[in-house]
Amino acid sequence: MTYNALTGGFAPSAPSAAAPLAREVGTYADLPLNGSAPVGSMWRVLAGSGVPLYNRHSPGVYVRSSAGNVHRDMDYTYAGKAAQIIVIKEGA
Repeated sequence: MTYNALTGGFAPSAPSAAAPLAREVGTYADLPLNGSAPVGSMWRVLAGSGVPLYNRHSPGVYVRSSAGNVHRDMDYTYAGKAAQIIVIKEGA
């Protein structure tokens, strides 16, 4: 995400090393398992999903920690609530 000084808010941008939190999906099941999500990229999941105490996935930020491309539970790590993590892209 990048900070827009004119509006005083944040705007989505393409994922990069400086701003890895630029993508969001509706639920955990929407996280990509193909090469479109590089290892180290951060994704914001907007809504929780799954059955509590069985396969519940909370909303928040998930980091692509592996590229096995087989199962989301092995490829993504929960990093916390989205409100607790702020990423600001530094100017060049």
